[in-house]
Amino acid sequence: TPLTNANVLVVGGNGPSGLAAIELASLEGANVFATADECHHEFLTKMGARCYPVRPGEWLPALAGKMDVVLDSVCLDGY
Repeated sequence: TPLTNANVLVVGGNGPSGLAAIELASLEGANVFATADECHHEFLTKMGARCYPVRPGEWLPALAGKMDVVLDSVCLDGY
């Protein structure tokens, strides 16, 4: 499938569109990464996502340039 082994970042993984994106990308065999408040990390991890904090300064250095697809439902300025 087109997303098999692709790196997919879902910014705002705990929202409705983020949850749908995580589920669909996981079903397609993607490596899914998601940002969300820490209280959502356990649930998102069970969905198959590797979780990162909401603040871009905490995830951007580790993930910059490594993603094949980025879905951003948060739209913060500054990254």
